[in-house]
Amino acid sequence: MVLIDKDRFISYQNPAALKEFESEARLGKKGSHLLLISDRSSQELSQKLDLLYKRGHGATAVVDLRTRPSDPPTWLHLVLLDPQAVIGSFGGLTQVLATIFDPTTVNALDPYALENLFDFTPAEARVAAQLAQSLTADEISIARGISIRTVRVQISEVLRKVGVARTTDAVRLLNQAAPLWSLAGKRSWL
Repeated sequence: MVLIDKDRFISYQNPAALKEFESEARLGKKGSHLLLISDRSSQELSQKLDLLYKRGHGATAVVDLRTRPSDPPTWLHLVLLDPQAVIGSFGGLTQVLATIFDPTTVNALDPYALENLFDFTPAEARVAAQLAQSLTADEISIARGISIRTVRVQISEVLRKVGVARTTDAVRLLNQAAPLWSLAGKRSWL
């Protein structure tokens, strides 16, 4: 995770980001500024930063960090944070929270990534992640402490947004990285 401004100045970097910078596989630094190794990704980041700042607090975008379409999927998730909206938690300047999502390094699907990939609500994203773990609607209801009716409505929305008719198809899709990421690539990101 890094916090950057519109000019890519890094005001914060966590230990995972430091490891990324050391590897120079996807991210790099020039002085105190964020660099992306792929020229295409770097140009895409500049465009998305401009759009985020125009849209304001809470605007999100995703940058594809792959150097070639055949590379394993990796995404840079961006969220604009206005200091007034976050009570100055990240200082007095508007910042962009940038996090890398690499599905090859996680055991379970990340609800935040699913939310961004499929335009799920946070609740739908949590349900989708739990479906991918083969939990039933009853088990999700108990685990989340919500009614079974609410879970069923959220499952229906997940199915609609993923583009399948049956829960088993959604589970299969969510657990197969290639189909999941090929669908995600067809979304029109900010």
